[in-house]
Amino acid sequence: MSFKYLVRCAIQPGFHEDEKLKNLVEFCKASKADDVMFFINCEDLNQGHLTMEETKPWMDLISRAKPVLAGIGVTTSINPWTSLLHCDRGRTLRPNQKFFLMVDRNGMKATAQACPLCRGWRKYIAEIYAYYASVKPFTLWVEDDFRLHNHAPLSDPQCFCELHMREFSRLAGGKKLTRESFFPKVLRKGKPHPYRKIWLDVNRRAMADAAKIIGSAVHRVSPATMVGLMSSHPAVQAGEGRDWKAVLSGLAGKTRMLSRPSLPAYEERTPGDYLWHFAGVSTYTIASIPTGTIVYPELDNHSLSCTRFTKSQQFSDFQIILSLALGATGITMNIFDMLGNGPNLSEKYQFRLAGRKKFLDEACSLGLSLQKQEGVKVLFSPLSSRYIRTRRGSSIDEIWPHETFWSQLLSCYGITVKFTDNYRLKKEIVAVSGQYFRSIGRKDVEDLFKNNKVILDAEAAETLFELGLGDLAGIKNIKWMAQDSGAHSYEEAVGKKYFGLSDPRTSAQVSAGDYLKIGYAPGARVITAVKSPEGKYAGPGITLCNNCVVFPYFVAFNCKPLSHLTPVRQKTFQEILKEIAPANSKLAFSTGCPYLPVYRYGFRDKTVIMIVNCSMDDIKNFSIFAANLPKAGKNKTSVLCSRTGRTEKAAFFRKDSVYHFNIPIESMEAKILIF
Repeated sequence: MSFKYLVRCAIQPGFHEDEKLKNLVEFCKASKADDVMFFINCEDLNQGHLTMEETKPWMDLISRAKPVLAGIGVTTSINPWTSLLHCDRGRTLRPNQKFFLMVDRNGMKATAQACPLCRGWRKYIAEIYAYYASVKPFTLWVEDDFRLHNHAPLSDPQCFCELHMREFSRLAGGKKLTRESFFPKVLRKGKPHPYRKIWLDVNRRAMADAAKIIGSAVHRVSPATMVGLMSSHPAVQAGEGRDWKAVLSGLAGKTRMLSRPSLPAYEERTPGDYLWHFAGVSTYTIASIPTGTIVYPELDNHSLSCTRFTKSQQFSDFQIILSLALGATGITMNIFDMLGNGPNLSEKYQFRLAGRKKFLDEACSLGLSLQKQEGVKVLFSPLSSRYIRTRRGSSIDEIWPHETFWSQLLSCYGITVKFTDNYRLKKEIVAVSGQYFRSIGRKDVEDLFKNNKVILDAEAAETLFELGLGDLAGIKNIKWMAQDSGAHSYEEAVGKKYFGLSDPRTSAQVSAGDYLKIGYAPGARVITAVKSPEGKYAGPGITLCNNCVVFPYFVAFNCKPLSHLTPVRQKTFQEILKEIAPANSKLAFSTGCPYLPVYRYGFRDKTVIMIVNCSMDDIKNFSIFAANLPKAGKNKTSVLCSRTGRTEKAAFFRKDSVYHFNIPIESMEAKILIF
């Protein structure tokens, strides 16, 4: 199987288009590109919802380019930049566009952003997508403006237009609701009000119906064209009730479902910081979508630049390499601006991409996927937003699930993880954060603890206690202590000696999050002690009780907790997980290095382990703990190197399930081990 390069390209009709098309062909040949996704009506060139007549020049250009690209083995796709419209930016509707426009919770009305319930907009979007389909593109895309949040200048969330308020009122039994009477109850503190379900159900159905309208319109004209969806943060989309299967299958019809998950960096950041967000957004998206969906992640840039001022080529390479861990079989690339300049050959992306293709093809042929992934099982629920109990009842982000914490933290510690919505697990290490337990039944929670080893963050521990199930983790009482209150400031691993340091300490303030002081049943083993600035005991830290590990901190949504990202914390968790791992465990982790994530995949005849150096330092050699690996003949295994693209045999020595390799992994590069 080959790894596909899908290049997003903005060429404006009538703006030196011969020059731009010539450069595009040259770029595709040199880069080994497989597909070109032509923008229509994009970003700075966007003029709102174009009419058919206004769209025709764009379509003529694409029709002209398609046979030329086909002549060099490149397919043609179309990437309209708008569906509902990203933001107003002063754009308005055409005189004949009688669309219901989005309205925010305060009554502010958009000037051009359409409501997905509007029949006029639905008729328009079906007609315009059918027109796009008339050139029989390989794929047709729906951008991430297909959502009910982040529609500037409106406040989040949307929509509270007349159509939505009518539907909310109908489902509330015919009672006439206003924005002021409805939305505060959606966010009501404590137990969710019935209006929460109405909010989620209406929006869930609206977006699923709109997706089906688009997909059906395309496939009436071009049955073979795949229709794919770009997406952003799944937790945010959970807060608007997204039904991933309904949306993707509605777009796909009888073709394969196609997803373009976000790779969360619009400009260069440190690779360690990128790993944190990748483990909380990109992997979460892949776990949310149906099995068998084709995955082409989005290597995006700020559209105003899209040059090496935004990202170095090395960082873009790194994003592509790490996307392999998702099971990606291709990458969509926004590496040129959306101003109509077309490919800028002087940036020399084409040669870099060509040089990486051999490695990506080899890695893609291994068949890596979420379904094959092994490690700590991180639980999430697509329906969590229905059950979350808000603390303030004032902001939409209070109903966004906090279920990515363990994926992010453990990935940075180098520990294998796998997102899953399957809670009927046995003989696994299971990680739970946020208010996940509210989304499954009481008996399901009890069985989870009975059949597995469970690790909890503070919010999960609090939820367990509030459900009357605290005894499962030995929890007898709880008390929140605010971050930076002064009552506690650091944590001490009493009696431990790591890295030559006796009783090593880690911070419990600044970015550590609020601390949950827990009173445990007799027999609990307190592994670390939380202390005040004066050194007085403030409460238990990491604690093991009833085969359950509790990490008593609540880290705010999307916050990277540097206080917890330390070698001492990493060592503590790795030792605990080794201790509690079931006999059949497929636990694996890198040792002695920060930001060196391990991805483990099990096959009938082999195990594949991918290691990516997400630090800024080159690593001269590395070691991994890996339980229950297949026997490797003569202490050798095959290693596929991202830097060279070659597969070679590499020697290692093994001691106590730790495999030591005397080979390097350069910064932002990867090694794939095949046992």
